[in-house]
Amino acid sequence: MADIKQKYGTSNQTLTTLVTNMISLATGSSATSAEISNVTNLFFDILVQIKVKVIATPSGTGVTNVYAIASADAGTSYPGTPNLKTVLIGSFNTNSIATFTSNVMSVAQAFGGFLPERIKIVVENQSGASYDSSGNGAFYQGVYA
Repeated sequence: MADIKQKYGTSNQTLTTLVTNMISLATGSSATSAEISNVTNLFFDILVQIKVKVIATPSGTGVTNVYAIASADAGTSYPGTPNLKTVLIGSFNTNSIATFTSNVMSVAQAFGGFLPERIKIVVENQSGASYDSSGNGAFYQGVYA
């Protein structure tokens, strides 16, 4: 009997544009990544992890929401405001002055088990305070069958 094993793409793929857009991100604001294309790799899923550093006393119920937006026309069209935050892939507490790291979040799961060909990741700061100008991060890793 053959073993069926999962394979992973390169880990720690930095979402540089997203990290840049998260610099000093005000509460109530969002930052968006550059496109992640799955045309060549053909991943079954993409795992995303976010790290934020909150610099002032946030609200006691502060969170960071992470969304994915997708394109089905080769990246020509993506949802825009006010539909920018339509597919939630996860949330994590950001409710004190500290650095927080999210759990690993599945993009395919958010789209009903199917990974779109082209996606962007959106981070929404709902902490009640701004993020720092450094110490933030955004990473992904692809998953093969």
